[in-house]
Amino acid sequence: MMNNFNIKKSRINKHLVSKEQIVYVLIWTGILFIAAYLRFVNIADNPGWYSDEGTVVEIAKNILDGRILYLAINQSTLIVARPPLFPVFLAGIFSFLRPGIETLRYITASLGVITTGLLYWTIRDIAGKERAYLAFTAAFLYAIYPPAVLYSRLGFSYNLLSPLVVGILWFLWKYLNSGEKKWILLAAFLVGIGSISDLMMFTLAPVVLLVAFVKNWRDTIFATGILILPFSLYSLGMLGINKDAFIFDFQFTFFRLGEIPLIAQYPYIIFNYAALIFKDYWWSLAVIGLFLLPKARFKKLSLVLLFMPLCLLARTTSLPGLGFYYLSPLFPMIALGVASLISVGTPYALVVIRQGLNKITDTL
Repeated sequence: MMNNFNIKKSRINKHLVSKEQIVYVLIWTGILFIAAYLRFVNIADNPGWYSDEGTVVEIAKNILDGRILYLAINQSTLIVARPPLFPVFLAGIFSFLRPGIETLRYITASLGVITTGLLYWTIRDIAGKERAYLAFTAAFLYAIYPPAVLYSRLGFSYNLLSPLVVGILWFLWKYLNSGEKKWILLAAFLVGIGSISDLMMFTLAPVVLLVAFVKNWRDTIFATGILILPFSLYSLGMLGINKDAFIFDFQFTFFRLGEIPLIAQYPYIIFNYAALIFKDYWWSLAVIGLFLLPKARFKKLSLVLLFMPLCLLARTTSLPGLGFYYLSPLFPMIALGVASLISVGTPYALVVIRQGLNKITDTL
């Protein structure tokens, strides 16, 4: 009799688990639908076309024709900060679909939806099943975060970096927990791959190397090799095509960052961060939320992954203005921070409200 009861109880529990999983899938699907709707609806004409979109399309079309060319600039496009990965990727898509800004925007919008889904699974794995609400909230907030929606609707190559940043967060967490070298090498590889799409990705290199050094300094050597490999191969290839053009572009691109004196870069960082807070209140909420994340290791990793690239970018670039899109790959971290604040603050707010209602009731 007791055995039959245990068997029935086991079946009931399995049934409940499966229903819970169905609910999770439905919520996740709903979030992806919201992310897709906000990014795809009327995407061809809204917002208006942006010059950078035309640049990427032009370079990709020339790659299809077997040329490295942008307007009158040939042999190398690094002078306009265009490493080859995204244009080559786009050229591959253009070989099947109609070349143009509309197709480009459908691609970047799709990358935004992919980032939304990937952010959920990453936070779910890090925070654990018991904190699935944090993963759902982070994914939902990224799906509706206005700048993330806007830049997904524009054909910026930076959209390719957003899922890479989420992947780096996941691989670094895996490495810190297990100590297995493969995870730090995968994180370094994603930074390296991203660097031949947009130079902004180099700002994440110190994050990977710092994590490797803290966990096992010997792994820093291997991570450095993997990290610089993609850009090194790209450089060697370009030196073989046209050495003089590439060297000129390389020097112009990398050494112009030194135009602002080092002593002036520190107040510039403070100015940029203060301006960001006034431009977008999500940033101040996100920073508070990141300090409230569960698990001390998760909190420290998330703060480093946000602030180290932010400080490196803020040294030389006006981020609240036209340079704001440089930060778009870090938007998943903003969604995570605000989600953490909501997850921690909501129960506290409910307790305060309940106490206030009880006091009001007692006085009646």
